[in-house]
Amino acid sequence: MNKRLKWLIIALAVFGLIAIYQHWTKPKPLPMIVGPFAYLGKVSAQKVTEVAGGQGTLVIWHPTYQMRAERSDAVLAGFRSAIKEAGGLTISAEEQDAVAMDPMSGEMKSSDVGGQRLLELLAKHSTADLLVLIGGLPDFHGVDVSQLGGRYPKVFFVKLGGPPIRSSVSTHPLFGGAIVNRLDAPTTSPQTEAERVDAYYEYIAPR
Repeated sequence: MNKRLKWLIIALAVFGLIAIYQHWTKPKPLPMIVGPFAYLGKVSAQKVTEVAGGQGTLVIWHPTYQMRAERSDAVLAGFRSAIKEAGGLTISAEEQDAVAMDPMSGEMKSSDVGGQRLLELLAKHSTADLLVLIGGLPDFHGVDVSQLGGRYPKVFFVKLGGPPIRSSVSTHPLFGGAIVNRLDAPTTSPQTEAERVDAYYEYIAPR
């Protein structure tokens, strides 16, 4: 073995050891705590079952993202599981829309369901009892229920965060209820998943 080849092998071995060391010593990102969000999905399913009178059909809508969304995925999984476990309600279909990333800011665009898209969903699933939006807000502005004919599902949504909803939302004829994030921080430190959901989220009934 010539001297140049020997030093090349030594250099490659050193670089390999450095790469392994950096991999194992690099700080790992903290895992997302998804337990409370799965429980939020369960609580949402219980409220939806109550609103629907314990029976009927529902359609789930949820956004999809270019990157993994642990919170909304956990809510969705918890919701599906609780609906199936409770019985009575049937998930007749699931719809989803991709949420793009703004190329200028690098932030995700809104996951709200626009008025035209909302009308499309309601017309397509007119025989369902509820349209449940998980992780997106319905845009009721300009939506005329007379365009839907005599039958259409009510809209129930689960809002994971962000600013408060407009008060007019709860008076719209399409509104079937919502679970939304509270704006005030809890005065005590919640310990259990049930306490966390109750501290950070609340139910809004139609008015």
